[in-house]
Amino acid sequence: MSSITVDVRLRPVRCAFLVRPEDARRTLEIFRICTCLWGGKYNPIVPYFKRIPQWWERKGYRFESASQIINGYLDFFEPDFLVESEKGLSNGLGFNPKRVLQLSDVLVRAGDRNRHGHGLGVFDLYKELYRKEFQFVLRHKHNIVDVRPKDRSFELFAGCIFGSFPKSKNLDYFKRAFKDAFDPEQVTLDATTFQKLHKSGHTSALQIGHAKVDVQYNDHSDPALFVLNAHEPKDLIDFWNLRAVRREVMAIPMQWLDDVSDFCKDLIKRAHRPLPDNSHGVMIRATVMFSRSIPENQVENLHKKYFLVDQQGANVLQPWYPPIWRPSPRYVVRTTRPMLTAGEKSTDVQITDDKADIRFEPLNVDFATKYGNDHRWANVVRLRAWSSTDRVATAFPCNYRNPSFPRLGVNGFRDPRLHGEMGSAK
Repeated sequence: MSSITVDVRLRPVRCAFLVRPEDARRTLEIFRICTCLWGGKYNPIVPYFKRIPQWWERKGYRFESASQIINGYLDFFEPDFLVESEKGLSNGLGFNPKRVLQLSDVLVRAGDRNRHGHGLGVFDLYKELYRKEFQFVLRHKHNIVDVRPKDRSFELFAGCIFGSFPKSKNLDYFKRAFKDAFDPEQVTLDATTFQKLHKSGHTSALQIGHAKVDVQYNDHSDPALFVLNAHEPKDLIDFWNLRAVRREVMAIPMQWLDDVSDFCKDLIKRAHRPLPDNSHGVMIRATVMFSRSIPENQVENLHKKYFLVDQQGANVLQPWYPPIWRPSPRYVVRTTRPMLTAGEKSTDVQITDDKADIRFEPLNVDFATKYGNDHRWANVVRLRAWSSTDRVATAFPCNYRNPSFPRLGVNGFRDPRLHGEMGSAK
């Protein structure tokens, strides 16, 4: 008889949304869906195209095919489910049809008892936070805000940065629950309030959606200012994905550069400081990045006019977008997505040669109602065996698109809430 250690980590379900990068209407719908999902801020948005558009790379270079780029995004984020913004976009990607959803499959509509959603909605989270924290009179007023754009053309930008709720009547219960639980301050978004929000350390609907989740970034990059066109869905998709993997990155609308230039310069100056616990004089420097919709011949002049500071060593310009879909060379430490943890435990399990399975308790979300959506959370399972005489496999090929082995179940039955991942890369 020998033993094996089973490490279980609880996290939100991860959905990847597949959308055409010029589709503003469906991109906004994705922002709204993610605002209503626990951990939704970390759901990737994968741009879909059959041919690589001209704006994808500076100077028109082509390093991969369209298929390689899409599959590169999927391999990087390894989603549990793929959500199509248009039916058929996932054809040829090798996903099990049972793991392919439509936008209408994610959230549960009020009064519709014939359909189940996917993922854990924030409704249960709001009830938990209200019950334990916000129903009491606070000594210090919270800084939770409900952000609405002053100009409707910034609706897409506001949804990406601060979150937004669905407008349809059968989904407006999310918005009502947010208001009832937190009594958020109403903020009209323009260039002035944009600066005030960042200075005040606000909490928006999108941010509060990953409460109860510990986010451990594997990114050690310096802070970044990402200059984008606030009206371009492709720029906002790029920012959404970049924010999902980088600890400190701020979106700066090019439409507001005249108003926010001093604010940005101040950020760059304050970011320029010695790296803590470093004896080699390494300095932290804020990088100014420009989105792919901004023509390259404008980048240098924009940087010089709005961001350049008179402080030696503080200025860093990056005109290209980090290719997170592209595998890094082996001699470079690859950027990885952050680890989301809502609970974890380890169990030592005794095994014998005549036993074909191992049993352990899964982790559940304690604030979730007993019944609800399908696939509301995921259990990430890692097996460890230290003895050289053990004959139990602890690493398995990773096939997130159509996983079939090993199979995890609860009490002999397949549990729709339990999604197991195994593999040395986890």
